[in-house]
Amino acid sequence: MSDQELDRLFAAYRDAVPDPEPSPAFLPKLWEAIEARRTFRLRFQRASRLLITASGAIWLAMAMVLIIESTVSNSRPGPAIEYFLFHDLSNQKPVGRDVWKQLFAEAGFKNVAEDYLSFARTAIFTIR
Repeated sequence: MSDQELDRLFAAYRDAVPDPEPSPAFLPKLWEAIEARRTFRLRFQRASRLLITASGAIWLAMAMVLIIESTVSNSRPGPAIEYFLFHDLSNQKPVGRDVWKQLFAEAGFKNVAEDYLSFARTAIFTIR
């Protein structure tokens, strides 16, 4: 870019941007505008830091609740206790899969289907 082109560019800029009014309030207003921008940025930074800190604290609190809840729920008796207590009070004994198969055979049932649920260690027998 030549000097003449640069001079024309500066002249066009001077014509496009009006000269500030010389007054005693010029500098205070300029600093107000600078502080307003700076204040917004600082508020945004503080809010974002607060949000990050709060989310971390919430995460820790939730983790602690889950850990405490899992230890408490492990100490409570589950439905298996109720099952065994019911059978014990009624003088019945829980029996295994092989005993059930033998009972079905002694009763004359020849077509018995067994579905074993390994995750629950439970067998479901269907008599056809």
